[in-house]
Amino acid sequence: RKASRLARKRLATARKYLKAKDDKGFYDEVSRAVQGYVSDKLNIPLSLLNNDSVAMAVTEREAPEALSLDYAELLDRCQMALFGAGSSTASMEEEFNNAARFIDDMEKNIR
Repeated sequence: RKASRLARKRLATARKYLKAKDDKGFYDEVSRAVQGYVSDKLNIPLSLLNNDSVAMAVTEREAPEALSLDYAELLDRCQMALFGAGSSTASMEEEFNNAARFIDDMEKNIR
């Protein structure tokens, strides 16, 4: 419960960056929201959080493998946006929706 609440708070902050058209702040906050959520939800310390540890934890909990793939893809897109050229407001809105959907899917599939 706490993990979801904190992630939603971070996404609310990301929404503010989205409205301000601050792409760096937006993608940084989305990335933090997703990583923090997954770390708390799967009981993986942030220092050990990577695609392999998430995939293993998802498999151990007998949840759909798509969750770990969604996690990896979402973070990859955030990293590309942070360290590559800027992105459009439309793609930022899409990533916001993807992050919210990912958290909802994790809540439904992992207890």
